[in-house]
Amino acid sequence: MRVYSPVHIDFDSGECKETFSSRLAYVKKRIDSLPNPYVGNKRKIIFKMLKSIENRKIKYENVLDLFSGSSCISIAMKYMGKRVVANDILLSSYFYAHAFVSNNCVSLSKDKKKYLLHNDNKNKGSFVRDNFKERFTSEEAYFLDNYRANINDLDDDYEKSLAFVNMQFYIMEHCFLGGRLNNGQVLAELNFRKKHKRNAGTTMMFEDMRWHSFVEDKSLKSIEGNKAFCCDALEFLSSKEYKNEQIDLVYIDPPYGGQQSDYGFMFNFFESYARQEPIEKWSVAPSMNKFSKKKGYEKHFISVLKALSEVPCLVISYNDSSWTGIDDIKKIVSEVREDVDSEAIDYKYNSRSEKNRKAIEYLIFAK
Repeated sequence: MRVYSPVHIDFDSGECKETFSSRLAYVKKRIDSLPNPYVGNKRKIIFKMLKSIENRKIKYENVLDLFSGSSCISIAMKYMGKRVVANDILLSSYFYAHAFVSNNCVSLSKDKKKYLLHNDNKNKGSFVRDNFKERFTSEEAYFLDNYRANINDLDDDYEKSLAFVNMQFYIMEHCFLGGRLNNGQVLAELNFRKKHKRNAGTTMMFEDMRWHSFVEDKSLKSIEGNKAFCCDALEFLSSKEYKNEQIDLVYIDPPYGGQQSDYGFMFNFFESYARQEPIEKWSVAPSMNKFSKKKGYEKHFISVLKALSEVPCLVISYNDSSWTGIDDIKKIVSEVREDVDSEAIDYKYNSRSEKNRKAIEYLIFAK
């Protein structure tokens, strides 16, 4: 995809000027050039959401993306000139924010990429080979175990995050086939993946990896001070790190409490690969369920709203497949905020089910 410079022609003066809309369109195209990193990511609503905030004349410079996921919103906010604090409970999601949001200057050199792909690491384990035989060939699993050991050898934490997220992009491109999940997980089983028309019997070669970075795009300038955290949302909001932050606007995109809300289980491979532990050993697993089921959801949602009582503005995403109806959600928000309104956005999902193919996505603005 060709991405054009973020300028707009002023036909009165004949000069090229950067405007809010031209910058936003450019940033969105840059984000859209990434492979689809995350089921449920909000790439499709970036333009409409930031336009709606601008049209409402909401003033803000410091943003908290509390459930940052793939960090699409955080990246867009950053390159629109805002200072961003991104948080997610998943370590595999934290790597996105660390690589693309808090990182302003580090990229992977050719030598580092070569090392990651080709170094035969004597310290490699057998985690993927032992735990994910149904997802990968023995050759793929061997490579992934070796690659993970090579990540550990990198000196810079930003390099480690970049190495991880680029591998996650690559695996998602080949192993997530869209539509129905495989027993609740995003990666297809090996036999089904190989038979799919996208792969036509081939397996992953890894040599054809494309490496993604934002710091090499010189037209994307941002301010300093962007941060990434890996915490339970409620624990983060009670932490010293959060209380020391100046936040003007919080974007909240929690799991919706309906189908496909258990992100830890859905992305089991990536989270396990990041932690080098099987899912049953994750110490944070209980916290991941706070927003994955309808039971107890309202209590946790209200706790988040109350913890954010001092923040001037909240922008909240929900759709009509959520744990409860939009009117009920707005009513709950109205109990802690005086000025609440919502906006509906047509949002098409890639699903084999006609019932779920098109849903109404809502943005709630609360001040």
